[in-house]
Amino acid sequence: MPGFRIGWLVADPSLVGELARLNELGAPSSPGIAAPALLLDRMTTLAVDAAEGRCPADAPRHAQELLAALLEPYRTVTPGLEEVTAAVAGALGSEETVERLRSWRAELRSTLAENVALLAEGVGGQLTEAPAWRGDFNTFVGIPALAGRNHLDLCHRLFREFGLQTLPAPAFGRDEPWWARRGTYRTRLSFALPTSRWAAGLRRLDRAVKELSR
Repeated sequence: MPGFRIGWLVADPSLVGELARLNELGAPSSPGIAAPALLLDRMTTLAVDAAEGRCPADAPRHAQELLAALLEPYRTVTPGLEEVTAAVAGALGSEETVERLRSWRAELRSTLAENVALLAEGVGGQLTEAPAWRGDFNTFVGIPALAGRNHLDLCHRLFREFGLQTLPAPAFGRDEPWWARRGTYRTRLSFALPTSRWAAGLRRLDRAVKELSR
């Protein structure tokens, strides 16, 4: 669920460091290796990979041991963490559960691949620079016809006037002038949705680009 995560903290370095550590624990989108959501996801992936022969059969067990060691410092400040970890580990011990996860992942990747293929065809010739797919759920694309537009303003217009939910590129680590110097408008599109809806969204984006670039 995308959203604004904004905050300021003025404190001694030791307190800032401690709170940053706890934030990594609780933020599902955190890249920190301490985030339990990330570690539990890796456990699930390893269980499926082991079932499909892409990694050693004992890899899931080693992952569970690593997870237990990494989460040890957080148990006292996160009630229920141990129970959640144990529940996930127990579920992944079931062949039926792992098979359902394997089937779900295969279906998801098939949908993503189909959606990426549609993206690669372009949006009525208006879209360029769609990076090669590496298994992710979203990507940045370039739309030369909208070059020079303010990213946030255009993001709002796409939503209000065309019913398109996109994310402005500067929200991901660079300011507006940095992106503007790249010579085109860039936005992030997420394609983890049914192909029929994705195709409809691309057609709507094509119409929006044509109207906004007149």
